[in-house]
Amino acid sequence: MAPELLRSKSYTPASDIYSLSMITPIITELEYKISEWIRYINEYYILNKDGDSKYLVPNVTDEFKNDMLEFVKANNTLAQEQSNISTTVQFHYEAYYTSRNITTTVLVKEVSECLEYIIEV
Repeated sequence: MAPELLRSKSYTPASDIYSLSMITPIITELEYKISEWIRYINEYYILNKDGDSKYLVPNVTDEFKNDMLEFVKANNTLAQEQSNISTTVQFHYEAYYTSRNITTTVLVKEVSECLEYIIEV
């Protein structure tokens, strides 16, 4: 709990320093867990390049193993769903975009009520 709440006083900059010291260990712990989790996932994919889920990553806790396998299952499901979706690309005559450098003066249309300025480049 923040010191100003404990003392029934108003906010001070010291409260931020107190809060930061409370949050920093949590952030460090989460960073470690996430980096370990990513390392396990990468190692899993290196061991199972051919798509077979035969090999498990050694020296993994049960929690990380369950998370890793859940991630792999979700990834495989997503890949299957994406392969089943047929994409149809349709072009619209008004939806045309060309990337180019502006080298001339851009003038405002007379009928426009929103634009009031002339842009000169």
